[in-house]
Amino acid sequence: MKTFFSILLMALLSTASIAKPEFELRSQGKSIIINPSGWSAPGYKIMIKDVQGQVVFIQDYFSPVKGNMVKLNVDQLPAGEYEIELADDFRIQKQTFSKNTERIWMKDDIQTIFKPIIKTEGAIIKVNFLNLDHSSSIEILDPSNRIIYSSEINQKQYSKQFNLSSVTPGEYYVHIVQGEHSYWTNVSIKE
Repeated sequence: MKTFFSILLMALLSTASIAKPEFELRSQGKSIIINPSGWSAPGYKIMIKDVQGQVVFIQDYFSPVKGNMVKLNVDQLPAGEYEIELADDFRIQKQTFSKNTERIWMKDDIQTIFKPIIKTEGAIIKVNFLNLDHSSSIEILDPSNRIIYSSEINQKQYSKQFNLSSVTPGEYYVHIVQGEHSYWTNVSIKE
């Protein structure tokens, strides 16, 4: 019986850790505290945009110690609404915050965008990504920048292999548009 309760407790604790967000943003006076404890990558980019979409802050961070917090003083920003993005190689997470002359406050509108994963094996291009709440498209361009494949993507999970063994060897490009984000990957096809 004791073993059963231990297993049940472990299951509850592991479920709780899965449910927490990947990173925590909180306000402290006129600063934003970023706790990336859920991110496994040691490096990430922080970007802040104003309501017109203009980047007002961008910085790459690298910490070999998982969970090192970052404190951003946003006192110099004019009063208004902003969006903060944290990005690594696999995803982008966004959250909106507002600032007035006395303080800032975080909104509860965290969005996660999963970046496409594109790999090649010889002349095979493998494309995988989650397409949550976005209309997306994919194009493959040849070395002359002519489109050789184009498709709209409406499914939530996209996984496709493209066999380019019949094309002329060279540098090809995979272009994926996912919502407001655009990703380009250079792919080398050899004989």
